[in-house]
Amino acid sequence: FRVVDAGDVADTVFWVGHPDRMVTGVRAAVAPLLAAGASVLALGGDHMVAYPLLAATAAVHGPLSLVHLDAHSDTWNMGADLNHGTMFRLAAEQGWVVPERSIQVGMRTPNPDDCGFRVVDADTLLDRPLADTVAEVAERVGDHAVYLSFDVDVLDPAYVPGTGTPVIGGPSPRQARQLLRGLAEAGLR
Repeated sequence: FRVVDAGDVADTVFWVGHPDRMVTGVRAAVAPLLAAGASVLALGGDHMVAYPLLAATAAVHGPLSLVHLDAHSDTWNMGADLNHGTMFRLAAEQGWVVPERSIQVGMRTPNPDDCGFRVVDADTLLDRPLADTVAEVAERVGDHAVYLSFDVDVLDPAYVPGTGTPVIGGPSPRQARQLLRGLAEAGLR
């Protein structure tokens, strides 16, 4: 792989309490990279950073399939309130993500409103061969452009005790690595 560290998005410390500034700043930082044909691997920050990353990616690639690994759905209905619990619902409402082509894996906090996303809860993930989940993801997204979102709390908190919203019963790092490798081998793009 050819990898370039494009550095941190500037002025993030000034965005605390100002999500609108964060959304604008991240989109502005990522848009030229995507326009140049690069893929973006974003690390760190509150998971809400996925919202502007999805916006910038969809602007280049069109509506996306979302593969979301997390303990929480992040699709709560709070109107237009953008936060780390609402951003995937809002991204779907914006048309950046197509729920019928998207899947959430590892969920452990029930949300009765799945917004049309396919949900594979952690028990299902862990009670069957990981290859079955990889096949289900690949079938769901087809050959559409994919945005992969990996929230560290998808892992069991025994492995990441410092996460902000721990929920027991998640996969181990080894299982997550196997899942990610399987998705790569399945040809998600």
